[in-house]
Amino acid sequence: MRYEQKEKRKLEIIIASIDIFVAKGYTGTKIQDIATSAGMSVGLLFHYFKNKEELFTELTKIAVDGTKLPYGMYYESMYEFFYGLTEYFIDSIQKQPYRAKIFTFLSMVKRSNDVPKDAKKLISKENMFDIIESFIKKGQNEGSITNENSKVLAYLYWSMIQEIMNQYLINPKIPLPKPETIICILISNHDKVNQDINEIELFR
Repeated sequence: MRYEQKEKRKLEIIIASIDIFVAKGYTGTKIQDIATSAGMSVGLLFHYFKNKEELFTELTKIAVDGTKLPYGMYYESMYEFFYGLTEYFIDSIQKQPYRAKIFTFLSMVKRSNDVPKDAKKLISKENMFDIIESFIKKGQNEGSITNENSKVLAYLYWSMIQEIMNQYLINPKIPLPKPETIICILISNHDKVNQDINEIELFR
């Protein structure tokens, strides 16, 4: 029971820290800011994390795990895969708004040069653009995705997902796009897309 309580408290600290790190950056964030947000003293916070670097790295690990692709998805084509993936991202932030913060936090970690080396290492282990591009290439081979430069398509798609997360974080009341609005940039046959959309909706 004591272990479970400690892990729960650690998670509360991590959640409390994400807004501060995003707003102030790693260097600008003071451990006192995080302790205050978590409703505890600095001394008590150090009982769970020995320093700011350890806390930041643990938050990065959780964020990376939280943005991994749902590889268990079933799909018959790459169009169906990207439709389901996009729907998954949009639904996830509506049900769990903190996920939008995770995307924004990871974007900050990638851009910043003053974050701990261990955090940067965690980010570099899994390049989301490369993963997305590999699925795009598969779709191009099967003919369901346009033959535009695969790297360009990967950056376009992931940039849109990232920006949706950023805007939703700023204003959760903004209307969110339908999956087909986002993935239309990937598709080579728009008539087939409309047919596939109707089939997907039919079986929901």
